[in-house]
Amino acid sequence: MAHGFIFYRNGYTILDDPLATTAGGGGTYATGINDAGQVVGQYLASDGLFHGFLYGNGAYVTIDDPAASAGGTTPQTINDAGQIVGTYGVNGGGLHGFLLTITPDPLPPPGGTTADMILRHGADGKYEIYDIGNNSILAAYQLGQFGTNWQVAGLGGFNGTDTTDMLLRDAGTGGFEVCDVANNVMTNAAFLGNVGLDAAQRQHRRGRGLRHPQ
Repeated sequence: MAHGFIFYRNGYTILDDPLATTAGGGGTYATGINDAGQVVGQYLASDGLFHGFLYGNGAYVTIDDPAASAGGTTPQTINDAGQIVGTYGVNGGGLHGFLLTITPDPLPPPGGTTADMILRHGADGKYEIYDIGNNSILAAYQLGQFGTNWQVAGLGGFNGTDTTDMLLRDAGTGGFEVCDVANNVMTNAAFLGNVGLDAAQRQHRRGRGLRHPQ
């Protein structure tokens, strides 16, 4: 099993994406880092595909190009502006490049904001947050993008320093991930674990069926 790492001032930080499989050939592969300490790379998951990741402040965020199929998504590098480039594979062979730009808005919600609304675009897994006050939309920002298998399971203040946080659930594996949101920016993400689907159900969801002993 492969492990990524960061070496800085004679010390190592080991990188193991929690969604990486421990089976042969699996693991976490770090490929790029910027001056802010954000790391990108890819991990091999139990579905047999590579998925990209962004690591920062001790948390991992999965990066899946919505057009990816065979081969998955493999980020290569990230610059100081938060731009990530890499490749993704498609059915029938061949690789395509992608550019993902992370542009968080550092400003607090506008005055008069009394509630937030988070919407998900089902076709590509992109999320937007809307600040609402006096029955009007005051502002809107992009939060980021997750794989289309991730769905919103709930909203709440899970971290005392945040405003509206988002709880996501992977419909295929039963995995839960909490995303901390502050000032209309996704500041952190942490995988909580798999709940609600046993191994048989996960196999059925993936269309592989089960093999029973003879």
